[in-house]
Amino acid sequence: MKLIKEIDKNNVILRLFDNDVVEISRPKDWSIEETLEDAKFLMQSLKEFVGNNKYRILGYLSDATISDDARSYYADYNHLSTASALVTINDFQRAVGHLLIEHTIISEKIPYKMFSTREKAIEWLMQFPVK
Repeated sequence: MKLIKEIDKNNVILRLFDNDVVEISRPKDWSIEETLEDAKFLMQSLKEFVGNNKYRILGYLSDATISDDARSYYADYNHLSTASALVTINDFQRAVGHLLIEHTIISEKIPYKMFSTREKAIEWLMQFPVK
């Protein structure tokens, strides 16, 4: 997997790889509440990063909480991906993430799954074609 481009600004790190995976991450020490403004910045950055193309999205659940407004805002941007994988650090985080995503974030049904490792998440994402 070769890195094609990367941006790192305002606590958002986006990486595009040659296998059409876009990795979205935050700094390791980022553990604040994610606000609506944070969500808007992240989604605007992602739109600028990928244009009108769909990609496989790889994200990470952090210790940060997500405000209700931010969750609602994220629900409107599922059309940017063909599938989404989230990497978590423990079973509790995975269970909480599953509930949050199932009931508040995913409005347009796209495949998504939680993983304990980045490698397993990427392997799973590769089964979904990029349109």
